[in-house]
Amino acid sequence: MGHDDVQVTVYTPEDAPLGLFGTQATVAVGHDLEEAGVQAETGVYVAEDPQDPARLILHPGERTLDAERVRGAAARGRAWSARASANARGFVPTDLHGRVPDVDVVWAAGDAIAFPVKQGGLASQQADAAAESIAAHAGAELEPRPYRPVLRA
Repeated sequence: MGHDDVQVTVYTPEDAPLGLFGTQATVAVGHDLEEAGVQAETGVYVAEDPQDPARLILHPGERTLDAERVRGAAARGRAWSARASANARGFVPTDLHGRVPDVDVVWAAGDAIAFPVKQGGLASQQADAAAESIAAHAGAELEPRPYRPVLRA
């Protein structure tokens, strides 16, 4: 984009970027990030300031994030109170059918939910499980299958 003064930082609640995939993946992505000049801050998540949605706060520590552009994995719930349903890391808990516990007729799938791996193929599988559950709730004659993750790479 013609800028040589850009600083990129990845914020993740993990102990290490891609830590869930094991040491080999962590070392490889760490090397790639370092080579690209990308900083990584682990053990944190980013959330909107409840008083000012344009402001972002890093948790834990309540530090303000000063950024010109932000790309996030966690969805920002606005249609219903996702914040009230979110866990300590800002993700929405669901059962294996995508249903949000303690919230009447709400399902969720993909990057917004508390499942630890964020990946498009898994999000599609989560959405399939949620769709079957929604259909059964609406009266369709089917037994909804629970989400069973299959990661293909």
